[in-house]
Amino acid sequence: YVDECAAEWYEYCEMFQERGDDRPFPVYPYDHDFVRELCDQNDREGKEESDAAAARSVAR
Repeated sequence: YVDECAAEWYEYCEMFQERGDDRPFPVYPYDHDFVRELCDQNDREGKEESDAAAARSVAR
């Protein structure tokens, strides 16, 4: 997924260059490790929310 996003990023860079933007391409800011950590964090937070909702449901 990250590779596809980076490829699209550079496609946009090329599009801007074709339209006269002569600045160097900015490096794609996200690597595989960073995205994996975001996914792991999302999973942890989702589990916490799910567990809390289940606990509230049982408490009723």
